[in-house]
Amino acid sequence: NYDSWSFRMKMLLIKEDLWDIVEKGNAGNADNAANVDARDLMNKSKKALSLIVLNVDNDQLTLVRNAETGKDAWDILKNNHRKSNLAHKIRLMRRMFRLQLPRGGNMAEHLHQMMDLLTQIHETGTQINDEFAVGIILSSLNEDYETVITALEAWDENKLTLSSLKSKLLEDWERKNDLQSEAVAMKTNVKRKKNF
Repeated sequence: NYDSWSFRMKMLLIKEDLWDIVEKGNAGNADNAANVDARDLMNKSKKALSLIVLNVDNDQLTLVRNAETGKDAWDILKNNHRKSNLAHKIRLMRRMFRLQLPRGGNMAEHLHQMMDLLTQIHETGTQINDEFAVGIILSSLNEDYETVITALEAWDENKLTLSSLKSKLLEDWERKNDLQSEAVAMKTNVKRKKNF
C-alpha cells in the first residue's frame, strides 16, 4: 500500500534528517548554502535516494532505477501511485460519500476508513476543513446514532472538532457494546435459572 509506505518512508527520512532534501530538492536548501556546501547536499540527496530504493518492493525498482536524487525517486513513486488528477479525486470523494456505518458496525474501523479517505483526498491537494469533515462523518452514521448526532449538533462550533467527534463516537459505540454484552449475560443467567 503506497499510502502506508510513503508515511513510514517520510518518517524514516525525517529521522535521518533527509526529508527537506527529498521534499524540496537541493534548491530548497539554498538558504543553508552558506553553511552547507554543494557536495554535502549531493551526499544527502544520494543517501535519501539509497534509503528510498532500499525500501521499495522489487516490482517498484524499475520505476526508480534511473532516479538520480532522493527527490527524483520520491516524485516518480508519488506520481506513479498517487494520481492527483480530477478523476482520482472524484473517485476518492465518491468512496468517502458512499461510506456508511452499517447497523451493528464497528465504529473504530469506520472512523479509520473515513480518516484514511480524508488523508488520501488531502494528499491530492484538496483541502477539506474540520467542519466539513465532521459533517461528512456524521452523515455516514446509521439511525442508531441519531440521538448522538442531535446532541453533537447542539455543541459549540469551536468544541466540535474532528478529534472531539471521534472521541465521542468511540465512547458512545463502546457504551453500546457494553450494554449489549450485559444484556446477553443477563439473558444467559435467566435461562440458566429456569433450567434449574
